[in-house]
Amino acid sequence: MVKGAMASNSIVAVVGEINMDLVFEKERSPERNESLGAFSLSYHPSGRGAKTATALYRASHTKPVEYSNEESTTANGYDIPVFMNGAVGDEHFGTQLKAKLKMQNIDISGVQTVKANSGICTVIVETFTRESWNLGYPGAALKWDA
Repeated sequence: MVKGAMASNSIVAVVGEINMDLVFEKERSPERNESLGAFSLSYHPSGRGAKTATALYRASHTKPVEYSNEESTTANGYDIPVFMNGAVGDEHFGTQLKAKLKMQNIDISGVQTVKANSGICTVIVETFTRESWNLGYPGAALKWDA
């Protein structure tokens, strides 16, 4: 075994938030008490826990599923499973968030669906400066029974 390599019976478990980012793009940010319209809106599965689980899976596989039409191959010959533990809401975003993790080959058996909204982060991005402002609500994570 390569020095520092993980044994083939290793697993990685991540505990953390699973959120949906709503990203609005604007030419500038609104001033206090000002309403402005955005020219684009996109949805991105996110959350520190979900991002960490995805990054760990990708780091342990040389061809992650998302980037290849082939089956995933492992780095260093080891298949290191990644387990996500957290909560999503019992609504449309919750379904999407779990599906995205599963598509990334993350084991979602530790992800609870609770009677709440999924965590949301509203992100406002200025088009030219790429500066952003975030406002998050943990949603289902508040009701998660670890």
